[in-house]
Amino acid sequence: MLARTALLLGLLIAGTVVEGAWLTRLPLRASPDLSILVVVAAALRYGLGPGALLGAAAGYLRDLVGGGPLGLYMLSCVLVGAAAGAVAPAVDPQQRAVAPAAAFAGVAALALVSAGLVTLTGVAAVRWAALAGDTLLGGALTAVLAGLADRAVRAVDRLTRRRYAGRVIAHGVLR
Repeated sequence: MLARTALLLGLLIAGTVVEGAWLTRLPLRASPDLSILVVVAAALRYGLGPGALLGAAAGYLRDLVGGGPLGLYMLSCVLVGAAAGAVAPAVDPQQRAVAPAAAFAGVAALALVSAGLVTLTGVAAVRWAALAGDTLLGGALTAVLAGLADRAVRAVDRLTRRRYAGRVIAHGVLR
């Protein structure tokens, strides 16, 4: 369990670093959201609790790196992770269309919730038309990469699975 958590946090940190150092500097209107990819893929695989916790970690990392108001993205990512984890029992993550659709929905929900929080708190004015266009483009780019994130989360699951689950570990001690 601890190894899986550490590997998923490593994926989140790597996604945040790549997104902040490289993807935001590309001459595009929007870029894929790598941290939400990991949060949604893990939430669909592990459920509500891990989805919310990974969302909190992803949002806190984004708040630290982004320099905005602390807690804004954390609350938004917690809600997105919890929502993805809540629908996990109703969807089959093995279906090909689930990961891209969930990634697109995660990006759209994150944009809507964070823009709503910005408007509610009065931090800045939100240009809703520009936000809608950027969200559509960023969501499409994120959906393209959703299969890779799903494979990465499955690899984490495979790496942390106990090889001999039915085997007693200390069988020589109990003679």
